[in-house]
Amino acid sequence: MEKLLPSQFTELLGGVALTFGILLTCIGLIPRIRTTAIRLAAILYLTTFALFANHWSTYFAAVFIVATAVTELEFLHILAAIIRGDKNYFDFRREYLTRDEVLRRAEDGTEPETAAGTTAEDDTERKPVQLPRDFGDLSHQRRMHFAFQIEQAALEWLQMDLGRPVERYVRFSSEAGYVELDGVVQGTRRQKDLVAEVKWIRDERVAVPMLHHTIPRLIELGHRYKSITNRDCEILLLLAAPAMDTIKDRALERARNRLQEAGTDFRIIVVTYEQLGIEIATDAA
Repeated sequence: MEKLLPSQFTELLGGVALTFGILLTCIGLIPRIRTTAIRLAAILYLTTFALFANHWSTYFAAVFIVATAVTELEFLHILAAIIRGDKNYFDFRREYLTRDEVLRRAEDGTEPETAAGTTAEDDTERKPVQLPRDFGDLSHQRRMHFAFQIEQAALEWLQMDLGRPVERYVRFSSEAGYVELDGVVQGTRRQKDLVAEVKWIRDERVAVPMLHHTIPRLIELGHRYKSITNRDCEILLLLAAPAMDTIKDRALERARNRLQEAGTDFRIIVVTYEQLGIEIATDAA
């Protein structure tokens, strides 16, 4: 029994941290609070290891690891840049958009649909997207919610197709301005970065005005990305549509010609609801 009792205060703290860590791990089985519970449990486990090891190096490592868990990911990027001695990193700043900012960007992208007469959450437990058959009675907020879900599904598909991680909803800024991206894959200096822009084409009526509105923004997007990061990029326009024939070949060809005339390195890919795992509800939502 005496061997189970802590002989030092650090051992007592370590035991308490371990107990609460196990408790939070069990609580993490509840989907609604899983991410927060697991993050807190990981911090407590790390604290336990540091206390039991009782060495300056473990304390030093724990400070940095916990800091990356409780602060923005930008901290980790800056630390890695310092270690690598990457001076170019500090020429511009990288940050990640909040859910509200993402929804605002989705709202900006629906302007052509309005003209045509059709009127950021934890992704750990994302359910399959199920769209209503009729969007006429939906509120503007609900439409933005569906647009956000489709963007997420499209970026997940792209990540699987590329076999590489896609950084989502990133803002790059410098003295020259800023640029906000749906997704980006940054390679080495010998490779061009891939900048992804997702657009939801709900039906044939909005395809042409959406593309007409989007192409000039893509051209400007490529120029702004180059001026801010000093990195070359390939623009990938990812169009999410109910079926392949939703967007006519003539409209796609016209969009490609405009991008070629502007000297933009680009790709246009159409992905269907079936490819994205999106279902249409039997009854209107």
